[in-house]
Amino acid sequence: MKALIVLLFISFGSLYGRGEGRYSGEFLKIGVGVRATSMGGANVASGKDIEALFLNPAGLSDLSGLQFLAGHNLWLANTQQSFVAGGIPLRNLFLSFGLNYLDSPKIKETTKEDPDGTGRLYSASNICATLGLATKISKGLSCGACLNLLTETIDDVKADGAFLNLGLTSQPKKSKIKYGAVLTGLFLKSLSFIKEESRLPCGIRTGVAYMENKLPITFEADLSYFEDEEFFYATGIEYILGNTMSFQAGYSTRLTDISSGVSFGFGFRKDKIEIRYVFLPSEINTTHRVLILIGEEKKPRQKRSKFFLDL
Repeated sequence: MKALIVLLFISFGSLYGRGEGRYSGEFLKIGVGVRATSMGGANVASGKDIEALFLNPAGLSDLSGLQFLAGHNLWLANTQQSFVAGGIPLRNLFLSFGLNYLDSPKIKETTKEDPDGTGRLYSASNICATLGLATKISKGLSCGACLNLLTETIDDVKADGAFLNLGLTSQPKKSKIKYGAVLTGLFLKSLSFIKEESRLPCGIRTGVAYMENKLPITFEADLSYFEDEEFFYATGIEYILGNTMSFQAGYSTRLTDISSGVSFGFGFRKDKIEIRYVFLPSEINTTHRVLILIGEEKKPRQKRSKFFLDL
């Protein structure tokens, strides 16, 4: 718990210590994965499989076997989002990788002289490659970090940048409550389009989850803040039926013009393969997202990393 408090202190110091500027990486707000999205994005504390790479990498520390996922999102105006991730345990560490790609349809070029179009089409795309590492510091306390390499392309102009995400999770012994916190957008390299530089907005996400294994059911509530947004919260619930079916629902106050904040999802598992689906209703554009996950179910690893001493 002390480690979480330290991370929060560092986070807010980083947020308020930054100046104004142009922000990039807007496509990352779409989110990756299905379970977290189905729960309104409330998954900072209860992330339990390879999806945690994209929200709080500390959640990967409990995984003891190989996992791989691939997903696709039919988003706004025929924009397509695809993502893949995989991970492997290495002694007391868990190494993972991920790729998040957003591709827009062809866009009509317009100018002041030709406001109705020049007859030329161009495209825009975004890609983020992620390398993650997670470990147990002690029983009940885990940490994780992600290095993200971001590339944004508009027509023939391309910009590259890099940033870090740092996360922690904590679950006291014999407790059904788990805490999580992640600091995002610690940029290592700003993006530069021609002469204009931009960076990812720094943010802090915190979460508290209640996990009742006898039912089994999970509740989570998250509170988040980013430099370019106001505080927003998210709540979610998951119910698992017979280790085969799972059902999720959530709500987030991170409202946009194309999101109502409500989400619903379900998953079906057979042996080592699970298919997940999330439905995001909206008056403007209803979103459907599908994911397939291959790998063993979560089997907590009790050993801590040799790099750390007991706290």
